[in-house]
Amino acid sequence: MGDSYSSGEGNPRNVEAWLREGGSLTPYWDDEACRRSARGGPALAAQELEDADSHSAVTLVDVACSGATIVNGILGPQAGSGVGTGQIELVRQIVGARPVDIVLLGIGGNDDGFTTVLETCALNTDCPLARPPAGPLARYPTLQQGVQASTAALPAGYARIAACLGGAGCSRADGSPMDALAMAPDAMVVPTMYPDITRSESGAPCTYLTISASEFEWTHSTILNPAPPNPYPFPTTSGAVVPLSTAAGSLNGQIQATSATLGWHPADGAW
Repeated sequence: MGDSYSSGEGNPRNVEAWLREGGSLTPYWDDEACRRSARGGPALAAQELEDADSHSAVTLVDVACSGATIVNGILGPQAGSGVGTGQIELVRQIVGARPVDIVLLGIGGNDDGFTTVLETCALNTDCPLARPPAGPLARYPTLQQGVQASTAALPAGYARIAACLGGAGCSRADGSPMDALAMAPDAMVVPTMYPDITRSESGAPCTYLTISASEFEWTHSTILNPAPPNPYPFPTTSGAVVPLSTAAGSLNGQIQATSATLGWHPADGAW
């Protein structure tokens, strides 16, 4: 379950042929609406488990969908992708009361405004201090404040998901009750931390079009770093250094914290 990092949007079904043969790429996915690919990370992990032991079988139920958030995707419908049922409820419809052994969960990036961060930084200099032009973070005076507010809300969202993974009090996004997934006695929930897309192969901060190295470094240090410095000293184009509060932690930090708060087993290799 999860968003585009779980669905495999960036690794479409035909990408290997394109890399091998060259030419233009017209990507296609196994599920076009959700841009879900059999080359997605969870699908590849399930295939590795299957191949590792000839005496066992792995059944993968993949409902990840690009653009998903906790509320609009995991717990409730994702209207933007034409998906009328939340992912937890969809899995329940598929597996019924059969116990689940492993839940691979990649969610939180869109809750933190991934697209809004990119848009704001593409349109503004010193983007952490700029007001987001659109999206759910637009109600905040600055991008930094919006990201921090969204980050602060993640633990409650993860707790709602946990209630639906063998817990009690499982509810849809609108608050109506629904059946939780049955979990095996030794089941594991594995939330995946988000990879660092802000640095080049040399380890230096990236630059891209109008997004500066300092803005990529801000993203790296305050959103992806599991232990962000507080305050974070952001260097502006005018030469000033503005201390930015990271009291709510970071996206990857909140995912990492589910080990202590929910007993989950975060996968941090990507970071």
